[in-house]
Amino acid sequence: MCSLLSSQLRSLEDVSHYLSQVGSMFGVALLEGQKGLNWGVFMKVVVGFLLTTVCCSLLASLFFSQAIFAPTIAEGDAHD
Repeated sequence: MCSLLSSQLRSLEDVSHYLSQVGSMFGVALLEGQKGLNWGVFMKVVVGFLLTTVCCSLLASLFFSQAIFAPTIAEGDAHD
């Protein structure tokens, strides 16, 4: 999901732009009242943002733990 989002949005600037666009569209829709907002689309966007955050966090923790717990060769243990 993270790679799908990043491939579609292409850069962090695009992500920021996308978030501000979505937020402003929902804000304007709420000004029209609760009937102006499509709650199904709103919930899909919220769930998508939450899942993206969770997936990216898990992926980052996986890479971090791989780097931390990688085997190393100590100075005295090296075979010549």
